[in-house]
Amino acid sequence: MGIKEKINAKDEMFDFLSMKSSSNYGYIVRKFRIQSFYNNQFMYRDYITKMRIFIRMKLLYIVKIIIYNI
Repeated sequence: MGIKEKINAKDEMFDFLSMKSSSNYGYIVRKFRIQSFYNNQFMYRDYITKMRIFIRMKLLYIVKIIIYNI
């Protein structure tokens, strides 16, 4: 199998032990790192939106408590 087949294999979970013995180890690791970097960016963006919603809900909750106590 060539490099492209290894990367485009359907099971993207790499067997790291077999990878280390292959000559394409460095290339695959680099590709994997780049991919994980992009995934982390998307996760980070998603996290920010979740936190915004959470903070908004908290603020509404606090306002509600203040209104009910008056």
